[in-house]
Amino acid sequence: MEPDAVAAFIKAFTTATNATRGTAEAARKQVEQEHAAVTAKLNGIYDAIADGLRTPGLLSRIEEMEARQSDLAEQLAAPPPDPVRLHPNLSDLYRRKVAEFAQRLTDLAIRTKVLEIVRGLISRVTVRTEPNGSTTPVLDGALPAMIDAAQPGASDHIDAGSLKLVAGARNRRNLPSPRCYV
Repeated sequence: MEPDAVAAFIKAFTTATNATRGTAEAARKQVEQEHAAVTAKLNGIYDAIADGLRTPGLLSRIEEMEARQSDLAEQLAAPPPDPVRLHPNLSDLYRRKVAEFAQRLTDLAIRTKVLEIVRGLISRVTVRTEPNGSTTPVLDGALPAMIDAAQPGASDHIDAGSLKLVAGARNRRNLPSPRCYV
């Protein structure tokens, strides 16, 4: 992937996500304030009625305000907007983490162990022959399950040419040596 393109995408996504969440949070705050104002007005009207104030338009005004109060309460019953904001330097953080991970994999003391852990997440590799004659590797195990859990359907669209398989410590089989008679 192009680092500059990833950075531009993450910056645009972060800006849009944070703006959307900010707008939703402001709208909810406005509904909360209006609900409190309507409730306070209704309580004032109830107090006036209790003190003996009765006019012909008062009943219709109370019904309007109670309907609005009910509508606002219904809006507030919905879950509040997500307060999480994305960090504006998310792309730099991602870039640093990937570089750090790549650097750590050069350390032979831990590289073998890390690769064994990753290999342990793959239970089976099946090579499927397509009708056009090409081959496609299919991974089974925890690794593809984690990818599907994080991004449902993402592994369905992975280009087979972008998959790199490396034989590791488990590629040795205790097979008998082939015998050749001359």
